[in-house]
Amino acid sequence: MERGHFPAGGSAKNFSRAQHPDHALRYRIADEYLQVVKGLWDSWEEDAFVRNKETGQFFDKNKLHTLDHHGDFFKVAGPLNIARTPQGRPIIFQAGASDDGKKLAARHADAIFTHQDSLAEAQAFYRDVKSQLAAYQRSPDQLHIFQGVSVIVGDDAEDAERQYQTTAALVSIEDALNYLGRYFEHHDFSQYPLDEPFPDIGDLGQNSFRSTTDEIKRHARERGLTLRQVALEAASPRPRFTGTASDVADGLQLWFEQHAADGFIIQGGTPEPSRALWMRWFRCYRRADCSVATIRAPPCGKVWVWRYPLINSKNNKRESRYAENNTLAGRRVGI
Repeated sequence: MERGHFPAGGSAKNFSRAQHPDHALRYRIADEYLQVVKGLWDSWEEDAFVRNKETGQFFDKNKLHTLDHHGDFFKVAGPLNIARTPQGRPIIFQAGASDDGKKLAARHADAIFTHQDSLAEAQAFYRDVKSQLAAYQRSPDQLHIFQGVSVIVGDDAEDAERQYQTTAALVSIEDALNYLGRYFEHHDFSQYPLDEPFPDIGDLGQNSFRSTTDEIKRHARERGLTLRQVALEAASPRPRFTGTASDVADGLQLWFEQHAADGFIIQGGTPEPSRALWMRWFRCYRRADCSVATIRAPPCGKVWVWRYPLINSKNNKRESRYAENNTLAGRRVGI
């Protein structure tokens, strides 16, 4: 789930809106939206489809539930016109690290896609998010935190550094400034001197990539970076995990074991990574207690059982929440 960025880039125009909603309003909309879609996914009970050829009964109408939702942003009658999936519903990913984003994830998400630059920052984020789950009657293993990381795998450290420098040299300062502006509501950074301290742009970026822009401004201030340095780092950041296959695997394993991540979303740090080196890396990093390739399939998978729509049910007025009948044993995340 993504609340939308690029307020100056026209995102709102694709959703029947004249302008981009502010940050807090977007999260209110997202929260109600997720309640609605979860309710729709629960339109049918697990055994609603009888498919009895002898009697001609296709489904049990008493196990079909409407939503009848009337909220601040949505009016949805329901029910959903497709059957439940074997898993009950899709996995919900949340992207973003703002306070509102973490709260939304704690209430609704199965996984978070995030990015922190250091082990300490990642651990702090991990603890913060996991600590919020109890407020929604959820356990820590019901929300997985995936760190987005780029890696460079080389024959040795020098080869990995050479690959990074080769890639970084492909980025012009003009492209870097444009890329940086993308985070700050498409702000034009070309108007500022390149080799002076990063300019004071106030709250710009608070209504788009809030957590990212806060991080960029904080690093610029703490490290005394110039605009040129900030732009080039944003456009071609140095990967957190570089070196040999074993080096990269050891680094990722450390983050996992030190409770900085439950898993990783990995992007290659160079345009043409060596397949042989990548295969060596995959062989170096494995989990003994999880042999499956996805978190959707047993034993690492989950099944969400039917617990009546979250908002309302015409056939049954019981309040309800999603529950899991097959929770993860510990922190099992496969690659």
